[in-house]
Amino acid sequence: VDREFKRLCKSCTEHQQEEIITSVAKRVGINNADDFYNTLGFGGISLQRFLPKIKEELDKLNVPEEPKSITADDEISKIKLADDNSRKRLGGGVIIDGEPGCQVKFAKCCNPLPGDKIAGFVTRGFGVSIHKADCPNVINSRKIEENLSRWVVAEWAKIEQSASQTGEIYEAMLSITAEDGIGVIAAISLALADMKVSISQINTQPSKTGDMTINVHIGCKNTSHFDAIVARLRSIKSVVSITRGFSK
Repeated sequence: VDREFKRLCKSCTEHQQEEIITSVAKRVGINNADDFYNTLGFGGISLQRFLPKIKEELDKLNVPEEPKSITADDEISKIKLADDNSRKRLGGGVIIDGEPGCQVKFAKCCNPLPGDKIAGFVTRGFGVSIHKADCPNVINSRKIEENLSRWVVAEWAKIEQSASQTGEIYEAMLSITAEDGIGVIAAISLALADMKVSISQINTQPSKTGDMTINVHIGCKNTSHFDAIVARLRSIKSVVSITRGFSK
């Protein structure tokens, strides 16, 4: 941020800089400059997204803007953002408001997968939380006016759509209803093992119909891979139904 202020306005004082950052932060629903810096530092927002707003505030203060110049640091930043490995490490294959490389985390309430429509929520200090667009938490949050400015456009990077190119694994949850009997869990585990699908968590609970519910957290590449897994599990005789559930 200091570098950008020096580039745009060498005569801008520290007090003016603080005043500008505070004003920009409040425009996007962040309470103060400290929260803005924390969110920026954790990758929840991109500085490039806020440069136009900073320039607008500079104009309001009637502070002369310095001529634009491209520095070596600027070029290095562009290279880092364009680097596929950096994008995968920081962004998990997600682009936020057109910017790759933001730090994201995938919401446990809905476990989004590549191929799902998604939305991003700017958290305070922990990057951008990625949800399925139809997640109940997204729908409820958008009913609260003060949260609206924190929702950002999120989309999967095209390069991440092909699981064969990246091999990146995401968590998905299956809620399986099956006839209660010996060997059901073993049959499900064997089918997943045959497909080389990892299981991170599994638990069971009885249902009111006398069947059993088996909740399984698995590693999944994308929605197509998920559909293939479901199709395989549905071929098991004792399996009654399978739904993609929300984690509790």
